[in-house]
Amino acid sequence: MFPHPDWGAQAGDYASDYRPSQGLKPMRWDIEIRADQPGSEVRVSWQGDPRILARSRITDRASGRTYRATDPRLANGLAVFMADKVQRLTWRYLGGLGKP
Repeated sequence: MFPHPDWGAQAGDYASDYRPSQGLKPMRWDIEIRADQPGSEVRVSWQGDPRILARSRITDRASGRTYRATDPRLANGLAVFMADKVQRLTWRYLGGLGKP
């Protein structure tokens, strides 16, 4: 889910959040993974323009660990252990298209 309490009349939790990277501006997306029963593992994966992915980072908000979207170890996605019913990630696009 993509929670958007800040979207006024359209505020809510969305199953998808497609927004352009708006050129060179840094942006962020908060993501919630929800499960009825904690204790399982899910895999989060992504695809996109390699130039955008090279400038993107994913942070597991529970552990504070940050990953590069282009890390070869994440070629099959990021494994997320559902320690609770909700696990939160943040996707950050750093902006620009230079070297990450």
